[in-house]
Amino acid sequence: MSDSNDSLTNTVINETLPAQSQIVPDAQDSLRLKPDENKVQSPLEREVTILGDPIPVDPEIGYLAPSFKAQLNTGSECHIDPADGTVRLIGFFAHWCPHCQREVPRVSKWLEENGVPTEIEILAVSTAVREGTPNYPPSEWFTKERWPTDIFVDNQDNDLAAAYGLAGFPYWVLVDATGKDCPPK
Repeated sequence: MSDSNDSLTNTVINETLPAQSQIVPDAQDSLRLKPDENKVQSPLEREVTILGDPIPVDPEIGYLAPSFKAQLNTGSECHIDPADGTVRLIGFFAHWCPHCQREVPRVSKWLEENGVPTEIEILAVSTAVREGTPNYPPSEWFTKERWPTDIFVDNQDNDLAAAYGLAGFPYWVLVDATGKDCPPK
């Protein structure tokens, strides 16, 4: 894998994202309305852009994590560059997964009791969204469980989870300040 900036353009999964001004959350954050199109957009239709090479499933340690652009569960768009000098712990959760249903409240409680660390950014990714399953819509589940940090919403194809080498749920990736995934110490 090349570390050059040119490789960042090799894997662009979705090249366009809707403008933030086009997306208006409804009261339940379960549907989006694009006023200019009068079309309802479910959470399953959101788009994610991946830049860089994806981390392989069950990866070796030391791969450069891809940067990404996606919507937060609030509807705003956000860009993450793993090589920006920030250490990040990214958790990938499926609202219907029984293991995630046990882990999210435990992590939320720990963060509430101990505070969100200042030296590491903790993020969640809501992925594998399935209508008609427990805790749908996921935004309400995260709110109920008092998740205290930003929650990114993956697209219907789970491109964000795949780009980070998702092997199962829940799934955590620790990214060092240089943008490489690394083992827990």
